[in-house]
Amino acid sequence: MVCCDDSLVVSWLPVAVEPATVTERVVRGWRKVDRCELCCILEDSELSRPPPEDADVDQLFATYDAVLCGISDRLASPHRVRRRRGCLSSWFDAKCRSTRRECRRLERRYRKTRSANDRQQWIRTTLRRFDLHRQKEAYWQQRLMGGGRSPSSLWRSLSPLLGRDRLTSCATDHTANGYATFFARTIDAVRSDTSGLLPPPVFASATSSLASFRPCSESEVRWLIMSSPVKSSSLDPMPTFLVREFNILLPYITKMVNSSLAAGRLPTSQKHAIVTPLLKRSGLDTADMGNYRLVSNLSFMSNVVERAVASRLNDYLAANDLLPRCQSAYRRWHSTETAMLRVCSDFLKAADTRRVTLLSLLDMSAAYDCVDHSILMQRLQSTVWCLTGSNRSCPTVLGRFPTMVNYRRCWKFFSECPKGLC
Repeated sequence: MVCCDDSLVVSWLPVAVEPATVTERVVRGWRKVDRCELCCILEDSELSRPPPEDADVDQLFATYDAVLCGISDRLASPHRVRRRRGCLSSWFDAKCRSTRRECRRLERRYRKTRSANDRQQWIRTTLRRFDLHRQKEAYWQQRLMGGGRSPSSLWRSLSPLLGRDRLTSCATDHTANGYATFFARTIDAVRSDTSGLLPPPVFASATSSLASFRPCSESEVRWLIMSSPVKSSSLDPMPTFLVREFNILLPYITKMVNSSLAAGRLPTSQKHAIVTPLLKRSGLDTADMGNYRLVSNLSFMSNVVERAVASRLNDYLAANDLLPRCQSAYRRWHSTETAMLRVCSDFLKAADTRRVTLLSLLDMSAAYDCVDHSILMQRLQSTVWCLTGSNRSCPTVLGRFPTMVNYRRCWKFFSECPKGLC
């Protein structure tokens, strides 16, 4: 301790105060849009009238985007907003926010008036604010109990408690061209490592065939829209919650989906995505592109078409018994639990007959990124089941999708081919 009566003691403390991060983004005030006015505009637009019979899939999607973009600019013009970057907890609701705002207001009033009455009000509000931990405990108890017996819901609730939701960070120094080059090098490395091996076997074609996708009814398209997640992309001309709200768009959307199914492809406008790289876990090298997981935010209409194709492929594969009997992935009423039940059942049967059980597990890192497109196309064109298009001069033979390959991703890969499914 240093005592000094006549001199001023000055000290410097090594405390670094980081400035608040302010982000700026473009938003539209859709919540303030008059629903009656929007409904009248949609009724007078081209989307409420039957489209031309000779309109192809590209024209239908282009008209849909152009009309809704014009309505969006008219009713909800974009504007920029600035926001301080904050990390509020999920349990911090409007009541907690109002209590904090009231506490700060009383503090400012007391510091201005220095009144004893204002000081007592500030203290009482502050003590009431400290009691918010009870609301926090009640929130997490209700959320954990609401998960029921669903493991996925339980883990989604536990991730914020364990801090796992803060283990990802967005890359800021990598570009889209850099990631494209990185994935191309990954495929080239796999090819060079397997260049001396024998080519993959080619199996015989199947007797069953899928000549075309059956069209969707309006009720089915309505079910696909309502069962899809309520999330939007910046590529969407109108938010998803408004598309779900107005049934006047349903006939035109049904025509769009059926045109895409008949053509066997997606328009170019639906092949774009907003890709966000997220770090797989904390502590990894941020300079290594292999440590990032790319999350693609697609347009809502592309997801609707994707769900329609997936349901038809699922029905065809199930009806013709083309899926492996023990496959649990990408099948309805199958999950990790069914796979574990089958493995445990085989263990018990082997133990009853006094046999030795040997379990071999294979975990592939970035399995989807290492799928060779040429080998995949060769496999799909020569094995198990075929798909032909009536609007093509040559039949297209597709093989059974490998067990680890998601056929919904394969559909998007085919739609990116300039020749459709050929």
